[in-house]
Amino acid sequence: RKLRRRRRVLGMTQEEVGRRVGVRFQQIQKYECAANRVTASRLFCLAQALDVPVNYFFDGLPANDRLGPPIFEAIDVGGDPIRKTNA
Repeated sequence: RKLRRRRRVLGMTQEEVGRRVGVRFQQIQKYECAANRVTASRLFCLAQALDVPVNYFFDGLPANDRLGPPIFEAIDVGGDPIRKTNA
């Protein structure tokens, strides 16, 4: 929704945004309708094309949804497992 809203505020067509990002307008349609997920790198490109910071797309989400649950993973380094966590 925010993608479509920002595009319209700027008076841009899906085709114009697609050209700036390097995809066809159909892909922008799919992003706007949430039919396709947006990768982090594509989100960065969209933010640049729409002249907003990346966090614009996350504004208004509850804090827990921004980062997701803490992630714990064991990494084997020389036989010693190391616990890594996202803060």
